[in-house]
Amino acid sequence: MALTVFQKPGNWYKGNLHTHSTNSDGLYPPELVALWYWTTGYDFLSITDHRTLTLFESPPTRSPVLIPGMESMAMMPAPEEDTISLVSD
Repeated sequence: MALTVFQKPGNWYKGNLHTHSTNSDGLYPPELVALWYWTTGYDFLSITDHRTLTLFESPPTRSPVLIPGMESMAMMPAPEEDTISLVSD
């Protein structure tokens, strides 16, 4: 019997690598977005606002691990395609 990926041993983490805040077209400010994901059990989050790198001067006390990111429009091969960029130190 084959095991599915979730049945294999290891650590699994819940996260979101694409969400928006009021820094682009989201409904809530970044601090409230981070708090919502923390209270609903997420381990990591990247707020990928449109053409804006959303950073926190000091990370909220109650939040998942925050991964800096941004959504930008790719010019090639088609202008309607978007790219998500994650940033590391």
